[in-house]
Amino acid sequence: MSRYIIDGHTHLGLESFIVDEIPKWKLKKPAFQVKMENTPEALLASMDRSGITRSAVFPFPLEEVDSIQANTYVLDNCRQHPERFIPFSLLDDEPERWIELGTNGFKQHFLLAPERFNAIEVYRPIERSGLPLVAHFSTGKALDEARTILDIAPDLTLIIAHMGRQVPNTGAGVLELAAALKDEPRVYLETSTVDDADIIKKAADIIGADRIIFGSDFPFNSDTWEESTLHELDTIYCSFKDEIVREKILYGNIQSLISVDSGNQQ
Repeated sequence: MSRYIIDGHTHLGLESFIVDEIPKWKLKKPAFQVKMENTPEALLASMDRSGITRSAVFPFPLEEVDSIQANTYVLDNCRQHPERFIPFSLLDDEPERWIELGTNGFKQHFLLAPERFNAIEVYRPIERSGLPLVAHFSTGKALDEARTILDIAPDLTLIIAHMGRQVPNTGAGVLELAAALKDEPRVYLETSTVDDADIIKKAADIIGADRIIFGSDFPFNSDTWEESTLHELDTIYCSFKDEIVREKILYGNIQSLISVDSGNQQ
């Protein structure tokens, strides 16, 4: 079992950052069955219970969130815990601001936070920076939305959240997406909330284990499993028996995309 693990998908934030009313139709979505708040103390406690060394940390990606408050909160907490947290910023119309402040990447949610900026003006600065963009695509539209980004910024590193699955905690649509994007070397698939070891393994066979990234999506799914991050880890251990492959997925692949030192992995 790997002793060094980077969780590629977690959230930090406070409900007070939600400055606009969330529509009733959106509140019915599965994501909203979990409180849109997670403190650094709660995340660190979960990481320690699950054996996670470091976590990539995003704000909660809501259209109704004040991105300045949310991104600042993440950056401040990452500075306080530099050996545990890796900051990613909610994508807004000022990516260069967050790049200058030290973000390691960006997060965009096409469903909960539809596009609210000029795509060319945000994707191209990220492409130039070399930082990755984690994108949660709309249900059934992952390929089209990924192509739109890559048409604008072909050298941008794109991490597709949840492997582009169409239904939470299933592998629906994952293999088709992997096959469609296998020839896009800058596209990676992140594993959280797929919950299907066989599908994750088959996707890796299609695009290569070098392009699979472990993530938990904590605190989401914590209402489904008492220790959701451990559940997500168990899925990876069931998917891949080779320790070298596991190490790529559990930390090596994401580490190659961001400027963090692994430190002592023994």
